[in-house]
Amino acid sequence: MEREGLGKERKKYPLWHLHIEPLKVRLIVKQGEGEAPFTEEEVKRRLMQEGIKLPIQEEELRVALHAPPPGEYLLAEGTPPENGKDGWVEWFVQTQEEHRFVEENGRINYLDFFRIPSVAAGDRIAQIFPPQPGREGSGVRGEPIPPPPVRAVNIALGQGVRLDEEGKVIYATINGYLKVKTKSGGYHISVAPTLIQSGDVDLSTGNIRFRGDIQISGNINEGMTVEADGDIRVGGNVMKATVKAGGSILVQGQAIGSHLSAGVSPLQELKFTLEKIKEDLEKVDVGIHQISQTPQGKWILQEEQQTILPVVKLLIQKINPRIGEEIKELAKERQKISLPKDWLEVIDGLQQVQAQLSHTGGSPPDITYVRFQKLLLHLKQLLKENPAEDKKDVKVVLSSLLNSKVESKGDVEVTQRGGYHSIIDAGGSVRGKGSYRGGEIRSGHRVELEEVGSQAGVRTLVEVLDPEGVVRLNKVYPETEVLIGGKGHFFTREEAKVSIRIKEGEIHLTRG
Repeated sequence: MEREGLGKERKKYPLWHLHIEPLKVRLIVKQGEGEAPFTEEEVKRRLMQEGIKLPIQEEELRVALHAPPPGEYLLAEGTPPENGKDGWVEWFVQTQEEHRFVEENGRINYLDFFRIPSVAAGDRIAQIFPPQPGREGSGVRGEPIPPPPVRAVNIALGQGVRLDEEGKVIYATINGYLKVKTKSGGYHISVAPTLIQSGDVDLSTGNIRFRGDIQISGNINEGMTVEADGDIRVGGNVMKATVKAGGSILVQGQAIGSHLSAGVSPLQELKFTLEKIKEDLEKVDVGIHQISQTPQGKWILQEEQQTILPVVKLLIQKINPRIGEEIKELAKERQKISLPKDWLEVIDGLQQVQAQLSHTGGSPPDITYVRFQKLLLHLKQLLKENPAEDKKDVKVVLSSLLNSKVESKGDVEVTQRGGYHSIIDAGGSVRGKGSYRGGEIRSGHRVELEEVGSQAGVRTLVEVLDPEGVVRLNKVYPETEVLIGGKGHFFTREEAKVSIRIKEGEIHLTRG
């Protein structure tokens, strides 16, 4: 006799289970037969046993109960943590060497392909931003899920830089070569006052423009340009090249077919140009204000979004028709040197004005009174913080010069073989050994030369602008003219040990 219950079929249910992750609970329904009831109540009971505290997706559960297996259904989802942001640095200046060609009038300038990251004292280099922490998330059981940790940017400061009182902005304390080295989790930042060029400056190096001092061990070769805000020292010769320094120029060799200028740097020239543009735009601003006071011009101040291009064009035509060309030249020069962000913003704004002045069609002009005022204010603030300086305490020293021009806001000294068919123009004094034949020698207040002119009678001019200045010549040949304060003496015969000055309003020579 069979035992009671044997042979009786057990009740079977669909095969299902819960897949629980920190942020998601999924209901997995598979092919097969399970022994656990598959009902809404049973699923919720299991969720409660697992400690799931989030409200479940009721619609998803209902779909799962009535859908044919297999299937996967999302019943609950937590809140993921929001990632924070590590500390970072915003740069205001060029930080790496750039190798790119500059286009001028549609043609590539193959000499201006190298830009050096350089800064001036007081320039903002970078701003440091602290890390921003993330937001905590919540798991399906209600447990907090922390966001990934964030870290501050690691900044190490070397020479030539400082951090402001709040520890946020990095400033340059000297002119020079900006060095930014990437290190683990941050940067090492320093400014070296001198850029050292080992060997010659030639096609392999490209032109060099730098906002500190430059030291060149070799020659500056034909067609090259070297410009610096500081001093330039050249161990060799300068041959058919251009050298321009905000400080002094010291050349151990000679200058041949070259142009040397000390006392005005590329950046200073930009400042002088910007100063002139500012003065013109201030006059335009006065004119705009005057027109706005008339019945016909009241709209200028009342309609802020209305273009004032016709008014600006009219005033510029009267004040300085060349301002557009000056802005274009300014924009071309900015490509050749490394400039801080605020300088670039002002020049970009001026370029937009220049583009509108030459506007002939296309998009409508957008020089509004508000934008014009904002640009002018920005320009005035920039020049107030970075005034143009006319340096006097500079000099040019070289061994000799041939078919060259030397300009100095300060002194000029020629140490060995003199100058031939050249021009020397000094704001201070000129002193020189050797012979000076042909050309012009001009000084602010004093000239002392070993020998001027030649037996062949090469015409040579020596001039001192200061009426109280003096000219001393150890030997002078015919065809030499000396001017002091506009009064002159022309030599018709060879003389020695001559001192020339003005006494009682007349030119006076002392011999011996």
